[in-house]
Amino acid sequence: MAAASCTEVVEASQTSFAEGPLQTQFASTQTLVRQILDGAPADVFLSASTRWKDALVEARRVEGAPQVFARGRLVCIAKADDPAAGAPHDLADIGSLLAASDRIALADEGVPAGTYAREALRHAGLWDGLRGRVVGLPDVRHVLRAVDSGEIRLGFVYRTDAALSGVAILCEVDASLHDPIEYWACVLASAPQPDRARAYVQFLVSGEGRSILERYGFE
Repeated sequence: MAAASCTEVVEASQTSFAEGPLQTQFASTQTLVRQILDGAPADVFLSASTRWKDALVEARRVEGAPQVFARGRLVCIAKADDPAAGAPHDLADIGSLLAASDRIALADEGVPAGTYAREALRHAGLWDGLRGRVVGLPDVRHVLRAVDSGEIRLGFVYRTDAALSGVAILCEVDASLHDPIEYWACVLASAPQPDRARAYVQFLVSGEGRSILERYGFE
């Protein structure tokens, strides 16, 4: 089970992981944690959030110590042909770019990308002025599609998600405005295949795993 923003990395690892093919499930970190707590079977969980990783640790659903295997960055995006594209912007500019009917897509409250974005907007003093324009969506991939299709004017996603599409990055969010974006690999305590689970986590933090992560823009 992996956060939606890990989709390409996990799929790319299928051909390199020596222990054989993977059965995968992707969704928001929040959704997956709830499924695990409800008893859904899985061997490994890849979390885009320290908070939700901690929830599983506290519930004793994790074997051993989770490992940070990647870090990310949050960006504000627009459609590639948006009038604001092509010029440098700061987060403080976002409100001035919006017409009266324009909206901003964020992942839902509790979904890591949405939590980071709301936290950054609050710390930047922008949330109260923008919250009425916010549309919540299930995860970053839904945000990416909504902006890329022109359905919603602006959105906040991870830089790695933006790189997968033709969207324009208007600005990178100052990392000091939100908690660190860290991805955690957890071997689940109820793993049906614990040896393969441990091997996959070790693969992610190995040189080969790092090269796949870097190829997709993770730090």
